[in-house]
Amino acid sequence: MSRSNRCSVIRTTCTLILGVAIGWPVLAQPHPDFSGDWRLDKSQTPGAVPWGQTCAEEVVITQTASGLTLTIKTNSYHFSRNGRLHSIPDRSMGGLPNFVRKTETVANWRGRSLLIKVTELSEQTNAEAGKVAIHPGITDVHTLTLFDDGRRLTDERTGCRAEAPTRLHGRPYQQSDDFAYRHQTAVFIRH
Repeated sequence: MSRSNRCSVIRTTCTLILGVAIGWPVLAQPHPDFSGDWRLDKSQTPGAVPWGQTCAEEVVITQTASGLTLTIKTNSYHFSRNGRLHSIPDRSMGGLPNFVRKTETVANWRGRSLLIKVTELSEQTNAEAGKVAIHPGITDVHTLTLFDDGRRLTDERTGCRAEAPTRLHGRPYQQSDDFAYRHQTAVFIRH
């Protein structure tokens, strides 16, 4: 074997050993379990919530191997933990002709944090043309992170819009004026 081939084999072997020693244990770390009844710690949650979001004082999270359910009062939001979009019809307005409301949820792991998104949208069908127009609303974006003690949870929240309006609050639209983009970090205590 030539010297360059031996060096190549040694480099490859060292890379594999280093990958096993450093990389694979990181990948094998289990995701945290957010399950539990959580109560907002108002003293550790300064600032105003992003527009369109409610500041829930109590949240119940149920987590399984395949999904997560977040319940606030009587509303439940279901998330597949594999990054797939979950869509459910919103029948709160009853049956309106040519109009459907939906809630779409998606969750993705970002290391030990779980990024969840909730978007309310409407679909309107033009009866004459038969075309469906989809109008997404504000997307609520939450990054859930469990403290090392397992008793505290942060919810870094903000929002975004798929479609910016032309006017907001009677003025030409500017993202800097849009309260949907506010940031807040809420702290919850497990009880």
